[in-house]
Amino acid sequence: MFVAGASEDQVRAAVEAWADQVGFKYFDVEGATAYPGFTVAVDLYLLDEDALEGFADQLVEALPFPAASETEIDRSSWHLRSL
Repeated sequence: MFVAGASEDQVRAAVEAWADQVGFKYFDVEGATAYPGFTVAVDLYLLDEDALEGFADQLVEALPFPAASETEIDRSSWHLRSL
C-alpha cells in the first residue's frame, strides 16, 4: 500500500504500533515515488492471500494518514482526487 502526507519515520512508527497490537510480524516501510502524492510504501508479507488482504484493510483503517492499495490507485485515480 502507499501512504501520503507523512514521513517514512512517521509511517514506520504507526505501522509498528499497529503490528504490535494485532501480532503482525512481517512488513517493510520505505520511501516511494511510484504514484504522485504518495511518499511511503508499506509492504505486508504473509502467505495466506485472504488473511493478507484482511490485515491490509485493517492497517489502512488504523493509519492516521491517507493510504491506498496499488490496485485502488490504478483503478480509480484515487491519488489525484483524494489528496
